[in-house]
Amino acid sequence: MKNRKLNRRNDWNYDKPGWYFITVCSEDKGDIFGVVKNNKIIVNKCGAVVGNKIGEIKNHFIDLNVDDYVIMPNHVHLLIWVKFSVGNAYMHSKNGKEVNRNWERNAYMRSVLPVKRSDMLIPKVIQNFKAAVSRELEVRIWQKSYHDEIVRNKEMLERIRKYIKDNPKNWNSDKNNPNL
Repeated sequence: MKNRKLNRRNDWNYDKPGWYFITVCSEDKGDIFGVVKNNKIIVNKCGAVVGNKIGEIKNHFIDLNVDDYVIMPNHVHLLIWVKFSVGNAYMHSKNGKEVNRNWERNAYMRSVLPVKRSDMLIPKVIQNFKAAVSRELEVRIWQKSYHDEIVRNKEMLERIRKYIKDNPKNWNSDKNNPNL
C-alpha cells in the first residue's frame, strides 16, 4: 500500500469559525464543467449542476455561507465562511428538520469524545457537495479529496476574492489548464 500525503492539517479543527478556500478538481482534471471564452466561463450542463449544488449548500449546513465561488472548466474554487463553532458537522435537510435526530445527545458526546476528521464541518460539506453533484449527473466526476487553505487575515481574504474573480481571465496561464 503506498503512503498517501495527508490532505488536511492535523493541528487544525475544521469546525472552527473562519474562512476556508477550497479547490475541488474534476477527475483526471478533465474539462467537463464548461469553457473559458473572452475571459469568461461558459458553463455547460455539468457546470450548471455544480452551480446549483453550490447554491444548495446553505440549505443543508446552517453554520456556514459560501461567500464566493468560481466554476472553471476542470475545477471549482469555493470561499466558505464558517460562522460559529459547531463541534461537528450539524447538517439539516432542505425542510429544516434535523438529519441527526439525536443531536443534543450527540452534541454532548462530541464535547467529551474526540471528533473524527471526516466528521468535521468542512470535510462533511465538501463530501456532501461532491456526492450531490455525482448523484444528479449519475457519474463519478470528482478527483479524490480536495485542496484547502485556511484564510489567516483580511489581506489574504481579499487576495482570494480577487483570485476567484480573475480566475477565468487568467485561464490561459493557469497551472490547471491542461491545454498549456
